[in-house]
Amino acid sequence: MDEDLQLPRRTNGFEWPLHPLQVTSWVVCGLDVIVFAVIGLPLVGPSNLQAATALGFLVSVAALVVSAALATGCNPAADSVRLRDEDDLDLTKNNKYDDEEFEGFCLDCQVPMAPRSKHCHACNKCVSVFDHHCMWLNTCIGERNYKAFLATIASVSTMTGVLLGTCIYVLIGCFTDEEEFEQRQQRFAFLADMPWELLVTFLGGLIAVNAPLFLMDTQLVFLHAFLISQRLTTYEYIIGKRNQEMEEAADDDEEDEDGTNTVTSTAAVFADDTRVGRQAKGLVNTLPSCLDWIIFSRCGRRKRKPQPPLSQGFGVTPAHVTKVPPMEAQPEAPASEYSGAFTPSPPCTPVGHRS
Repeated sequence: MDEDLQLPRRTNGFEWPLHPLQVTSWVVCGLDVIVFAVIGLPLVGPSNLQAATALGFLVSVAALVVSAALATGCNPAADSVRLRDEDDLDLTKNNKYDDEEFEGFCLDCQVPMAPRSKHCHACNKCVSVFDHHCMWLNTCIGERNYKAFLATIASVSTMTGVLLGTCIYVLIGCFTDEEEFEQRQQRFAFLADMPWELLVTFLGGLIAVNAPLFLMDTQLVFLHAFLISQRLTTYEYIIGKRNQEMEEAADDDEEDEDGTNTVTSTAAVFADDTRVGRQAKGLVNTLPSCLDWIIFSRCGRRKRKPQPPLSQGFGVTPAHVTKVPPMEAQPEAPASEYSGAFTPSPPCTPVGHRS
């Protein structure tokens, strides 16, 4: 690609422009901490329960800030991209790398592709062991920052869980033991003159905002625990489940007069038993839609572009690929964005696959 036409490469999620969801998450979390610390915690009793709640909330907030900063500030680019940027190497003319370590070549980054790497068009770089592009962190999640990402979502789940449970406890006490609730309120001057209705409104608002966040984030934690147990990335899981659905749809089609299926499935191209082959044949274990909807919920909302023939590869435009033999085509990538937390992009420039 001509250097003059190449888009700027994003190094980390703190670079401009910031994503609206990223800014929204900062505002919501900041307001959560302030309102809960000023109104929620002071109304907790007895004192030992209040101290334990405050400690748990403080630890979860600190873990969230640190892990989110590490995940966002990390550059998840593949080693070949980092070396090229640092040393200004032309890897198309450089024999520094062993060809056996790579499975393709990215014409956007002008670097060889390591196994499981993928070019993210939002960040304009190849990411090592690509998982997904997170709009909440405004960066790609890959091998370098996946652990920090896991710590981030676990911290959010813990923080919102502590906040939600505490607010429900205080709100129940507000209605069941009004005298005790009033005594707690009188202990703090800034709460003593606050109307009872206003306190209830603040507590109810915290519950209304954080209940769906807690449920979705906890579901995301369990989803990634499942993916880790299957040794899959989010991107690989989506490819595998979609190809499995394609297989099931093909099995439901009517057979022709010779008894053979009239639809040529994606899995027919892959005869190997590698990770990519198993994904293409739909042999990955999948969850019910009620448990993984968060990474599929936005699929299909945008009009999909026509896909090229099988011999040109799946979901890749000719401008970004080198020609590949028909039997070495890669599985089709998601054509639209994931859920609010994920945004996949077309696959990089595969030139083949080795067992």
